[in-house]
Amino acid sequence: MPNPVTVGHVMARYPGTLSPTQQVNVEAYLADIWSMVMSRRPLIETYMTDETVPASEVVRVVANAVVRKLINPEGKTMESIDDYRFTYGGDRLGELYLSPDDLIDLTPPTVGTGSRNSVRLVAYGES
Repeated sequence: MPNPVTVGHVMARYPGTLSPTQQVNVEAYLADIWSMVMSRRPLIETYMTDETVPASEVVRVVANAVVRKLINPEGKTMESIDDYRFTYGGDRLGELYLSPDDLIDLTPPTVGTGSRNSVRLVAYGES
């Protein structure tokens, strides 16, 4: 299945106007992040087809991952102006990534719970 997310989806979520160079970058970022989705959720096509993960949710997650990269290409977590300082955010250094919440959103609900985030509570000794 080809990536269901287009440059237009990213442009609709980006707070500004993308330059022609950024639009080329977005195409590459979309290919990269879709590859990540396919490797971390190999059944995503099935989930979308049977609507256990809505296509609109996939579009939102993938487009927002690209927007994160566009807004903060260097991966800074802190920046100051006077006596300029900045801090990079760990290992990511501006790379594309899927957050744990993104991966939850790309996972079908647990059988019987109706929710992707549910945990079934049981009494001690009960299974």
